[in-house]
Amino acid sequence: MESSWPEIEMVKKENRHELSLQGAEISSRLKDGLPPEIFSLTGLNHLEISSTCLNNINVGNLGNLENLTSLILCSNKLESMPKSLGKLTKLKVLDLSNNALVALPEEICSLVSLEVFNINKNALEHIPDISGLVKLHKFNLSYNRLKRLPDGICSPKLVHLSHILANNNCIEEMPAEMFNLPHLNVLDMSENRMVDIPPELCQCSRLKELNLKGNRVPERKLHKLLEQSSKKSIFDFLANILEKKRKSEGSSRGNRSGKNKKKSRPVPENDELVDELLKCKISVSRFDEDNSLSVVVTPAVLNIRPYIVCCLVKKLNFNDNNALKKFIALQTKLHDTICDKRQAATIATHDMKLVKFPLVYNAKVPSTFKIIPLFGREELTAQTLVSNLRKEADEIRKEKKRNKPSGIHKYLDLLHEKPEYPCLLDNDEHVISFPPITNSDKTKISKDTTSLLIEITSSRSLHICKEVMDSLLLEMLNLKVGERIIDEKIPKSDAEELNEDAKYKLTIQQIKVINQDSSLRVVYPSRTDLNSDLIQVTYDWDD
Repeated sequence: MESSWPEIEMVKKENRHELSLQGAEISSRLKDGLPPEIFSLTGLNHLEISSTCLNNINVGNLGNLENLTSLILCSNKLESMPKSLGKLTKLKVLDLSNNALVALPEEICSLVSLEVFNINKNALEHIPDISGLVKLHKFNLSYNRLKRLPDGICSPKLVHLSHILANNNCIEEMPAEMFNLPHLNVLDMSENRMVDIPPELCQCSRLKELNLKGNRVPERKLHKLLEQSSKKSIFDFLANILEKKRKSEGSSRGNRSGKNKKKSRPVPENDELVDELLKCKISVSRFDEDNSLSVVVTPAVLNIRPYIVCCLVKKLNFNDNNALKKFIALQTKLHDTICDKRQAATIATHDMKLVKFPLVYNAKVPSTFKIIPLFGREELTAQTLVSNLRKEADEIRKEKKRNKPSGIHKYLDLLHEKPEYPCLLDNDEHVISFPPITNSDKTKISKDTTSLLIEITSSRSLHICKEVMDSLLLEMLNLKVGERIIDEKIPKSDAEELNEDAKYKLTIQQIKVINQDSSLRVVYPSRTDLNSDLIQVTYDWDD
């Protein structure tokens, strides 16, 4: 009889409550499926099987793990889940993201303790009724093939539901009963096929983040507001529609007195001027011809992490409304979403006044270059830094009896078996960035930073670098860290009421990325970047 897997033996020997199986090495052992011994570990609280070729879960055995509170089965090849999933009534976290699921069992309604449910990046066209998930807090069903939200999602029983992420589906309608969710904080239904937004949405009083971009709403002004993602302006617009709807309904019941009619807000007569005010503004300065603001890419890095895009953002203000804290949180969000947990791309930001150009993007043997890691005090070789982080991760795992790394430790596998590490050096040959792990403490940004160097690197494609940079810059506009725009053509009172979020702009300096022979690799932003109907981009060389 074939011996049990060492990871399973370790759980038995040390009476652990967690088991984590990840990566290619585990995949190589999964030709005959999961070992049956896993389903005898009834004391497990946490089970993770991720980034493998796993395509099925033993149908009758999953329910044996009745003490599981966390089940992570992300980034596999699963096409279905067994009905026995419904027996895991203590489950609080269920992550089935990035698989090939085409259906879910109706029994998921029995997961009465579930708090976090992640099924994004699958092929689901239908999700069973979820009204029984009475403790659900966060629900991620993005990047599927859904034409509608699951039944029961607006049930008054779901009093804890705070996050609904349903972007990048084929959803054609949002239920008007969304206001039944008393603690809804985040709603993302962007990139769907909705042609209308129910005005009752404005009654979601606790909603803080709303994203409805990329839908097919024909009403011009509402479409612009959705693309702008200004929750206040969207809610004001919807509230006005709701008020008219209620008055119309009252009128149809015979209430035609017309008394106490609210006076409408005056708007500028020039509609085109109003439309321009609703646009964010980005001003782009041309790269310098002498290559002083450039990044030179060496041949050594082309086989390691070949893609890099940079730009310089000027005239910033991080002093107001916790702007710096929000900006750092934004980078974390993008790393977890569009950057695919740094698997696709990595963002690094530097205070421009602390950077000496031109820069060199290179790859070196880990023992031959040093960096002071962000928020660190001591300069370390890349080899020592990675070694220390691995030891630290092992100690944390032993202390907390967890196999899953957290924080910066979860990115160490991205360097596994690489003979050289990528690095970005300034003109004094100081390393200012070591992607995908950290950038240098020497160039870290602060509240006093007014000019920001942004660097996006990837091992996958140039396109993803540009996509991440576009997203970061557009989000920066929403954070109001750029210049305030004052339009003298529109009375201040009208401009304030129309759309306060639009009155900011970013000033961007192009940075060239070139080869060692000075031939051009990429310049950002070019005229093909930052495409959006809601952004007004100007180029100084057009003046």
